[in-house]
Formats: sequence, structure tokens, C-alpha cells
Amino acid sequence: MTRRLWPAAAFQFFFIGAVAMLKPAANALVLTRYQSGALPWLYIGGAALTALIAAANVGGQLRTISPSAMAAAGGGFTLLLALGHQLGIAELSLVAYVFAEVFATSMSLNFWGRMGDAFDARESRKIFPWISGVGMSGAIALGLLAQAAARLGGAAAQLFCSAVLLLIAGAAFLWHRSQLEPQRANSESSNRDATRSYLKIHRYPWLLGLVVLGFSVLSILSDFVFRQRAGATLKEAELASLFASAQVWTGVICVVFQIFLAERLLRRLGILRYLALVPATLGALAVISWLVPSVWSAWALKLFEGAASFSLLPVGFLLLYAPLPDDVRDGVRKGIDGFLRKGGTALGGLLLLMIGPWAPPSVLPFLVVLLCVLTAAALLRLRPLYLEALHARVSGAKDAVELDVRMLGEALKSRSPDRVLRAVDLLVHAGASLEPHVRGLLAHADERVQERGVHVLQQLGLKTAAKELEALIAEGMRRPRDEAVWALARLHPERARVVLPSLLGSADVGNRCAAIGALLSFMKDEHVSPAAQALDGLLKRGANAPTIERREVARLLGRLKDEGLGQGLSRYLEDADGTVRRVAIAAVGAGGYTSLAPRLLRFLTWPEDRRAAREALSDLKDSAVPLVAQALDDRSRSLQLRFQLPRVLRQIGTPAAFDALLFSNAIDDAFLHYRVGVAIARLRDDHPEHPVDGGRVKDALRRRQQTWRGLSQAFIDLKAALGPQALVTRAVGDRLDQSFELSFWLLGLTHDARAMRRAHAHLAGNDPRRKAWAIELVDAVLTEEEKLLVQEQIDTHHRTEKVGDKSWLEAHLQGLCKSEDPVLRACARGAARARGWWPLKLKEDDMADVTMKRLFALEGVEIFAQSDVDDLAAVAAVAREQQFKTGEHVYQVGDPGDALYVILEGSVEARREGELLMKMSAKEAFGDHSLFDGAPRLTDIVVVEALTVLVIDRRDFLDLLGDRPELLRGVFRMMSRQLKSMVMDLTQARRATTGEIPRQA
Repeated sequence: MTRRLWPAAAFQFFFIGAVAMLKPAANALVLTRYQSGALPWLYIGGAALTALIAAANVGGQLRTISPSAMAAAGGGFTLLLALGHQLGIAELSLVAYVFAEVFATSMSLNFWGRMGDAFDARESRKIFPWISGVGMSGAIALGLLAQAAARLGGAAAQLFCSAVLLLIAGAAFLWHRSQLEPQRANSESSNRDATRSYLKIHRYPWLLGLVVLGFSVLSILSDFVFRQRAGATLKEAELASLFASAQVWTGVICVVFQIFLAERLLRRLGILRYLALVPATLGALAVISWLVPSVWSAWALKLFEGAASFSLLPVGFLLLYAPLPDDVRDGVRKGIDGFLRKGGTALGGLLLLMIGPWAPPSVLPFLVVLLCVLTAAALLRLRPLYLEALHARVSGAKDAVELDVRMLGEALKSRSPDRVLRAVDLLVHAGASLEPHVRGLLAHADERVQERGVHVLQQLGLKTAAKELEALIAEGMRRPRDEAVWALARLHPERARVVLPSLLGSADVGNRCAAIGALLSFMKDEHVSPAAQALDGLLKRGANAPTIERREVARLLGRLKDEGLGQGLSRYLEDADGTVRRVAIAAVGAGGYTSLAPRLLRFLTWPEDRRAAREALSDLKDSAVPLVAQALDDRSRSLQLRFQLPRVLRQIGTPAAFDALLFSNAIDDAFLHYRVGVAIARLRDDHPEHPVDGGRVKDALRRRQQTWRGLSQAFIDLKAALGPQALVTRAVGDRLDQSFELSFWLLGLTHDARAMRRAHAHLAGNDPRRKAWAIELVDAVLTEEEKLLVQEQIDTHHRTEKVGDKSWLEAHLQGLCKSEDPVLRACARGAARARGWWPLKLKEDDMADVTMKRLFALEGVEIFAQSDVDDLAAVAAVAREQQFKTGEHVYQVGDPGDALYVILEGSVEARREGELLMKMSAKEAFGDHSLFDGAPRLTDIVVVEALTVLVIDRRDFLDLLGDRPELLRGVFRMMSRQLKSMVMDLTQARRATTGEIPRQA
């Protein structure tokens, strides 16, 4: 960054110094020869010429001209002006004035445009004030030289000195120029097309242009007030000296401001309030200029306006351009700075021409105050659009899907049941009416589509399809037939009384149960009815009934929604058959049997019944929330159960469930706490209408900050002493990663969630420009208190390369050995025991020795190298040990791929058709691909030395994935790394054989 900074700062030093001589000389020449009446015309002429140059820049014709070439050309032309002045050509004073304005603006556009491309958003905040400050120090030093030159040789001497300084500036920028050249991949034509498209859609650049226009007119009015008063009382040499002194003091103000205040104010106020300082201060100085109508009050107004124009405004506007997309930023900037800024100059000139003949000089300060108010109001209106542009820059465009209802209607006629069902879902999502399509669904050949058609019929409450329902009852397939029975009872009870009683004796138990339930649904008071008697008969059979009957009776009890039947349903929750048990679990939720809810909790730890239990509890809605919330905070319950409860509350999704998560006290286990935080954020995504307690969010952020402070230095030192892949190092790093991520999940509760998560992804990534945008968004959106709570984590991210102190290893391990976090404590004690630093025996709440042994065995397994230690601990819990003797086969070619093996002791050889492929020993694994594809084995694995392995069964692993989908992140990260490495190897091999790139010696 330094190599890019100093050439730019040196150029700015000499360029601003040259302008500090050129402009005073030109102004003095004009005012002594033509008086202040010529200034409005010069404003307009300079603006028109600058607009033409800006048009060429937007079109790309001057894009390749570097600041070095422009400065050299400007120096040469200034030298010609000086010679012409010496020859007494009076008209050249007008040319000198217009040239000074046009050249300074065009040069600034070119230079700052390149700076915007060379530095990212965060670098810009630090670098631009320094570049501007160094530049304005040139205005001080060389402005003093300009005063001396004015006293010795008048305006001509200033012109000569300005020409020399421009030539030096060009040479300074030429030094290390390649460090400042932006990399552009897109063509100018494509950029122009993108710019036009962007301007058609977005309001941000238009309002930004209006703000620039306001500042430009303010500059002209302030400048005219000063020049009018000075020209009326001073001579040429005095004017040249006064203008030069203004440049000097402007430079002093700029240097002090940029070096000591700019970055602090930007960080504290933000860009828009930072820019609002200009109209606020100019308005106050304009009032003083009206009350004290002297040259010096106008000089103060001009002094601040010049300082703002040279330093404060360029930095602020460059940062406002920064959120624009890369392919449109340059075109928008050139258009606004070229057309609108100089359009403001022309507008100011026209305004002066209109009011000049009749308005007294005292009116101009009032106009300045009025324009300051309007510009400040435009800045306020700009803020939401600026934040929107930042959000888009960080989080990308939001997805927008437009559904073609007519096309979806045609899809309903497809023979493919999957296509029809997807079309129904999309039509429901789009809010389209399904009434015209119901009969088509009922007539479809697929059983699932017919069943969905009956559901739609009931949801719409249509009473015009009685014949179709009776046809399904008589001849339909099982699932739509049973649904048709229920639909007939609901929509046509009079026909149900006629049709359904005959089904009570049906040999098909599903049909019989449907008829019982349908009849009881509108005959609740007729307890001696045949339907009630049939139900009593089924309940008495109970566990003695066939499996299919038990399933159908359990399902029926759920649909009846009668608390009086809860005892009968509870027997099916104990059924030995898993299919019956899962139907009964679902029936508890479907029927609203709140009294049975506590019995569902244990099923959350049963792999086969877990999903049904979650869905049943979520169906109970708020009636289950107190039970689930109490179990979540109950430390006497198993973590295996408690890990499931945040997901349950998220599925419930009510405000009560949201509050239960937000006010949860599940902080005894770090991973459980992380799951709670993620569930809160996901539930908020699903239901943004739920209110959020901001105080609880800040409390949670403070806890994340404390975690960060407690572990960040330990991580750096552990990484230095043990390496990044050591289990305890990874465990501490995982906690820091979780804390950092959770902070932004929490911020997403009170700010745009998508933007906060994308900001976290950029901050945790390796792309410095994206990280800069994320920090810019955080600075612009968060409150001061929120920024303080996350600033440490952003500024001192633990994954950045830092040098730790190995001597602190024992102290850190001793501290972590006493941690309340069970996984962190186990990893630390394992590392400490290996070094003889923790002799104490295991306690009841410690991880079991056998699990710790398995956990450390998984430490070096490649497929889990990118997984969190929490996930490794879960894998270790489902793993089992197995021994093999020397010469045995662990598996052979063609055997089913049903497990991953991690070697604890001994060694094996992988062979194929008798050929040795590789040899593996402790800490290595084989059979890892079988965890996913289950394909037959491709090699023989033969034991060379007595073998002890850790076996991870494929079924157990896949079940674990269903419970802990987070495990996939680490596995996929590792697989992605392997794939990239393979691609790189193949690419290098291809280059080496084809000669695309010369091979290095």
C-alpha cells in the first residue's frame, strides 16, 4: 500500500502547489482588467468547456491519458500563457482563468478516479485524507512561494512557477506509475451500457448528482462574494498576494483537518454527517459575512469553501461513489463530477447574471444560507439510498421470482405427478386460485395427485364435486379414497350419512377407520352410534391387532382431536413397531394432545423417531413452548436432547417460541448456545414480524465480546506452540469462529439479516476488498454501542496471521482445563495430560476417556480436517473400536462400502489384483468415500501389523448428519479443497506436457 501511496501523495503535493499559483495569478489578471462583472461569464464558459471534456471521458476517448501526461501538457500550456502575458496580450487573462478552472477540475477527476480504483473502501478512509493532507501542505509551502513571486514579479512570475511545478508533478506520478494503474477487465462500451441500465433503475446516483450540484453552486456563490468585495478595493499585486495567502491558509486548514480530524470524524460521524459539516459551517460564515460586510469576512467564507472543495468534499464524494458497482462507478463519477459539478458552476453563473443587475451585494450571503439548507436536506434524503447501495454491494441483489400462472396451469395437465405437484405448490405460493383445476387433479392417474386434489377441495370448501368424491370412495386408490371419505363428511354430511355407514364393516382397515372418523366428526353427540361402537372395538384390540390396523387407529385418533382419547393414543407411543410409534407421535401433534407432549421429548434422542417428534411438537404450537423452553434450560437433561430443542422452537415459529429462544439460559454448553443463536436468527428470517428485545440482543453481543477477549490470545499462542491442526487449537478457534458468526446473526435481528451475514462472510474471508466493503457497511449501519461490541472481533480477527508466544502454552492449557465448556475442557486436558501438566482424575461431568481417545484419533483424519471439534466429538461418540490380526482382510474388493476406518494402532496395505498401492499406519484413514456413496470396495485392505481401528458406520454417520447438518460444512470444505488441489495438479501437468507455459528449471 505504501508503494501506491507515496507517488500519489507526491503528485498531489506539487499539483496542488501549482494550482495554488495558477489560480491566484489568473484571478488577479481578470479582476484587474475586466472587474468582477466578467466572472459570471467565465464561470459559464469554464463549466461548458469542462462538460465537453467530461463527455469525452465518459465516452472513453481520454481514458488512457495518465495524470503524468496531463500534468506535462498543462505545464507547457501554462508556460505559453506566462510568455503571452509578458508580451502584453490582455485577452490571455481570460484564457488563463478558464484554463485554470478546466484544467484543475479535469486533472482532479482523472487523479481521484484512479485513486478510487487503486484503493478499497477501508484503505480509502485512511489513505485519501493523507493524500489530500500532503497535497494541501503543498498549497501551504508553495503558496508562500506564490506570495513571494507575486511581490517580485506579479502574476507572470506565478505562472512561470506553476508551469515548473506541473512538470515536477507529472514526473512524480510517473515514478512507480504501475502501482497506481487500475486493472480493468470490461470494455468501455460494456461499461457504458451497464451505466445506462443502472441509471434507469436506481435513484441513488441521481440524488448524489443533485447533492454535488448543490455544493458546486455553493462554491460559486461563496467565491463570488469574496472576489466581488476584493476586486472593488484592491490592486493587481494586492489581489495576487491576497489570493495566494488564501491558498496558503486553505492549505493549513486542510492539512490540520486531514491529518488530525478527518479519519476520526469519518469514523464517528459517518460519510453523510461528515459532508453535512460543509453546509452547516458555510451557512454560519455566510451569516457573519452579511452582518460584517468586509473583505475579511468574505475571505473567511472563501477560505472554508476552498478548504472543503480541496480536501473534505473530494474524499467524501469518492466514498459515496464507492458502493456503486465496479462496471458503472467510473462512468457515473465522470458524469456527475464532469457534467453536474460544472453544471453547478454554470448554474451559479446564470444565477449571478440574473440577480446581478438589481440585487444588492448583501443578498448573496442570504442565497448561500438558503442553498446550505437545501443541500443539507438533500444529504438527509441521500442516507437511505446510500445504505441501500451498501447493502447491495455486500449482500448482492435480492432474489426476485416472477411466476407465470398460465404456464403453471398448463403444467397441471402433465402426466408427471412430480411436475403437477410442484405446479400446485407454486400456484399456492403465488396466491392463484386452484378452483378451476380441482377436477383435473381428481381425475389424474397418480394416487398422490388425486390425494392433493381432495385436500385442495377441502381447503376451498367446494361443494360441487360430490359425485367425484363418491366415485373415489367406491373405486379410488387407497390414499385418495380415505381422504375422500373425510371430505364427503365435511362438504356433504347428508350424503355421508347415506354412503359411509356401509364402510364400517369394510375389510380394508384404512377405509373402515376413515369412515369411523368421518362419521364421528359430525355425529359427536351420538355416542351409541355404530361409528362409536366400531371405534371402541378397535381400541380394545390394542396391541393384539395387526400392525397395519394399529397404524390406522393411531392415525384416526390424531384426526379425531379428542382429549378423551389421549389414553388410548398413549399406548401406541409405546408400540414395539417403529412405524406404528411414528404414526402415534404424529397423531399427538395433529390432534393437539398437549397432555402427551412431555412423552415426546425422549423420542428426540431416538434416531428413527426424532423427525416425527420434532414435527409433532411444532404442531402443538404455543401449548408446547413452556415444556420445550424448560427442557432447553434444564441442565439435568442430556445434551443430545437439548441440541434438538432450538430446532423445535424454530419450527413452532410463534412469538412465544421466539421469546423462549431469546430468553433462553442455555449457556452451559458453547455449541448449544451457538445452536440457540442460529435458531433465533432463522426464526426471525421466517417471521420478521416478531418483535425483538434490543436489550437482550446487546446482552448477547456482550457475552460474545467476553468470549472473544477470553480466547483470542490463547488461540494465537496455542497455534504458535502446537500448530493450527492441534485439537485444542482447533477447538479454541471453533469457539472464536462461532462467537464471531453469532455476533452477526444477532445483529441481523435488528438490522438487515442478509446483509449482516454476508458482511460476516466477507470479514471472515480472504478478499481484502470485500472485507473493506463489509466494514464500511458495519460502520454505516450499526449504532455506536453495537460497533463497540463487535469492533474488537473485526479489527483483531484471530484467523489473520499473527505471531504468538509459545511460553504461554502451559498457562493457557491450565486455564482451559478449568473451562465450563465440556469439549474445550476435554481437548485442553488431553493436551495437558500428554505433557504431565494435568494429573487430576476424570470427574463425572468430564468427557469419557474412551470418547477422548477417539476424538484425538480423529484429529488427523483428512476428511474431518476442516470440521469443527464439536462435530468431531459427535463422530467420536458414534464410533466403535475393532481389532484385526496380522494377515487378516479388513475388507476385500467388491465388499459393500459401509464404513470408514481410522487406524489407532498397527498398519495396513491397500492392494488391488495383488499390486501394492499404498501403506497406511496410525492416524491415517481408509474407506472415507464409502461414507457418502456406499459403493463396493475397489481395493483389498490387508493387515500388516496387529490392527486397532476406529470404525464409523455409514448408517450411523448419515443419521448423525440428519441431527447435525453442520457436520457437512467441514466435510464439504475438505472435499472442495481436495478437488481444487486435483484441478491444480491436472492443470500443471497439462501445461508441462503441452508447453502452454514454459516449465521452470
